[in-house]
Amino acid sequence: MKIAITGGTSSVGKCFVKAYTKRGHEVVNISRSLGYDFNNVDHIVDEIISCDIFVNCLHLENIQTTLLTNVWHHWLDTTKHIINISTCNTLPNFKSKNATYHAQKIMLEKTHWDLINKQSLKPTMCLVKLGDGNDTATWDSCCEYVVNAIETVSSNYLFEMAVFK
Repeated sequence: MKIAITGGTSSVGKCFVKAYTKRGHEVVNISRSLGYDFNNVDHIVDEIISCDIFVNCLHLENIQTTLLTNVWHHWLDTTKHIINISTCNTLPNFKSKNATYHAQKIMLEKTHWDLINKQSLKPTMCLVKLGDGNDTATWDSCCEYVVNAIETVSSNYLFEMAVFK
């Protein structure tokens, strides 16, 4: 399969690139450090829509939410998949050190559920909340776990998961 990953050179994004590449998938790594201009959202969406899965991992203002909405509209009634990467810091028992980041992730999660509530389960979507817990896992193992979970469930998945680092 062809997987588009935004933010694929950051710590979490890089781990998703590694996990999907290891499984033999073709990865389209969409990152500012690779020359992508996220001010040109239409160009980024064009790169994503030819793929089968979109791992929405970017952290840059509200671009993550904008990309989700635009890709979702292009993929309406398809068998494609969107994986939205959020944070466990949006859970009630977690304190966020960065109010702007927290607000952006809350907006992403709200948009995720608003799109699902539009009575369309296609494209399928998964919301993943990654975060810091008390164990010693790395982002590599967290991302491996997420990719494995997504690949082992039915192709009609609709779920939310929290994975603690």
